[in-house]
Amino acid sequence: MGLAILWNSDQIFIIIFMMWIIFTIEVIIMKMPKERRTYCPSCKKHTVHEVFESKRRKASELKWGQRQFRRVTAGYRGYPRPLPSGNKPIKKLDLRLKCKECGKAHIQKKSFRNGKIEFVA
Repeated sequence: MGLAILWNSDQIFIIIFMMWIIFTIEVIIMKMPKERRTYCPSCKKHTVHEVFESKRRKASELKWGQRQFRRVTAGYRGYPRPLPSGNKPIKKLDLRLKCKECGKAHIQKKSFRNGKIEFVA
């Protein structure tokens, strides 16, 4: 009875629909083949490669930009630029390709954002 006074039926429907969307969102899994035929720089020809995901390593403290950042923020000074608003919910993936003939691995040129990835045969 209290709901009928505060909201009309359209507003109640919208609220229920939005709650339904929030509770039914599933993680979308991208499917990718385990093997791919692509160019191998060491063999200098197209061969079959095994595809796997590699974790991004921690950024080096010895890079020029990081050294400059540490120098600027040292002491009583503040942050040198506006504070970042927050982390991205989905990190970028690095795919590694390992040649089946020579066994050398190299990275795919473009990395992309994706929640979960599944390798299928």
